[in-house]
Amino acid sequence: AGRDADAASRKVAEIEALGRKGLVIEADIGEISDIDQMIGSVVSAFGGVDIVVHNAGVTLPGVLIDIEEATLELMQRVNAKGTFFFATESCAPND
Repeated sequence: AGRDADAASRKVAEIEALGRKGLVIEADIGEISDIDQMIGSVVSAFGGVDIVVHNAGVTLPGVLIDIEEATLELMQRVNAKGTFFFATESCAPND
């Protein structure tokens, strides 16, 4: 998952050139339905989830007192909610 699908596709091509498997998934980590779809795609492609690396996060420069509610909600949705639900969903048994 990431913001640059073309760069991700190029990286998958590099991985596959080494004889390995790769997968590009566009998703919003703050949406539980996207998390479920992402995990389902990984399970379908690879048979399960063996390791999870949490590398999604939002930080916005600025002075704390100037952060608006919408900005704080975005940060919480991605950094807290997304991380929590991705961890719990990816650790669930793959039925």
